[in-house]
Amino acid sequence: MSMNKICFYVVVMISSLLISCGGNSSTSNKKNELKDVNKTSEKTKLVDELRFSTKKIHQKHETKNHSFEITIDYPLEGNESVLNNIRNWINLKCSEMCFGITYSGDLSDIDAFTLFYTKELKQILSDEYGVYIAIEISQEQAPDGFISLSSSIQTCGASCGYENDAATFRIKDGHQLSFNEIFYSNASYSWNLKDVLLLNKEEGYGYPDGDDKINVEDLSFALFPDRVMFVNRQSLKGSGRMNLKGSDLDDYLTDYGKKIMGITPGFKIPSFNKLFLLYANEIYGEFVKANKIKNNILKMGFNQIYYNERKEENDFYPGETDEQYCNVYDMVFGNDAKIKSISKKLESDGKYYPVVKLASNGDDFFVIDLLGYSDCWLNSMTIRLSNPTIWNKLKKEFHNTDLESNSEESYSDGLFRYKDKKGEDNYLSVSFDKDDDGFYCIYFDGER
Repeated sequence: MSMNKICFYVVVMISSLLISCGGNSSTSNKKNELKDVNKTSEKTKLVDELRFSTKKIHQKHETKNHSFEITIDYPLEGNESVLNNIRNWINLKCSEMCFGITYSGDLSDIDAFTLFYTKELKQILSDEYGVYIAIEISQEQAPDGFISLSSSIQTCGASCGYENDAATFRIKDGHQLSFNEIFYSNASYSWNLKDVLLLNKEEGYGYPDGDDKINVEDLSFALFPDRVMFVNRQSLKGSGRMNLKGSDLDDYLTDYGKKIMGITPGFKIPSFNKLFLLYANEIYGEFVKANKIKNNILKMGFNQIYYNERKEENDFYPGETDEQYCNVYDMVFGNDAKIKSISKKLESDGKYYPVVKLASNGDDFFVIDLLGYSDCWLNSMTIRLSNPTIWNKLKKEFHNTDLESNSEESYSDGLFRYKDKKGEDNYLSVSFDKDDDGFYCIYFDGER
């Protein structure tokens, strides 16, 4: 083969190789470009879903006989679902202002919407003297991905009355958050969310007749980044609004509510209220459900540091059960603590009861001690702490509860009454003391 032919073949091979490599590079670039386009498209879609803006509506009308004022943050831009739901909610509030007269036109036409309610108010007030009506609907701060609104309708004549409301909507689909999605409310016990609201009740929040009772069905709410605004829709005096920090409502927020409010799950020193509900709802029951008690304490963020199941002769409550023996569960849950030993102590009834010796692994040692609990009746629960500051805080929370003191009985910290699930009275003593090892203790003991 001549040298010219060899050179020709080499050139052809190199050219083919370069074309092949160039083709792969081009294909790779196109794939990367496609990925970039997809990412950009996804980001754009996300931005579109979360985009939301409003336009301020402000109309004021005054005559010598009457006046009214309309101030509304009206939705202008956003996805269709959130725009429709929020506009419908605002339309409903304006309808309430006009005593049930409702705009039925295109809710995206802000001018037509405004003109309709302006004309209706003029008509309604045309024969009134000395009457003032005002509505204010405001967009509030809200957690990321949500829109919070508050509304207030004020009607003044011989006297003034208020209608208040609030709501939070999820931006991506326009869903309005419901009370049960965000909060737990256990109406079976006297110490629950309603009592937390009453303890923090601001002037003008309650009912006009002075009744302090709060019905959950009368409440609406709006979520803020760091707090919750509750609105009593039946409060006819003042704003009917009250604000509580999200961290103060930790015991009452569902997992979804905590996620929205940015409260990280995990161990947190429980409030006195949470300990009381644990005792009243689950430990001081008719029969022990050991696994349920165990699982719920673990959900509170505690670690199980001791568990023992045994049999014991059933002579505590004769006639309550036909069983000669009953199961007994020794359970200890804690954080920053470990078991040194479990011993037995002879009590005045001639029986030996288990006693736990604990050692602290940290400054905030916290233990729930459930030793000697049978599947018959349960009576007691012991909380042990190493930190006096936390102990005193829980003691202060205890003294702020609405548990009723029974003066006929003599206990170090009193005997208190609460309603059980059947609405019947149960009695509970709570005492704060130090144990033989110098740990700070809270003793819950029941009386039937």
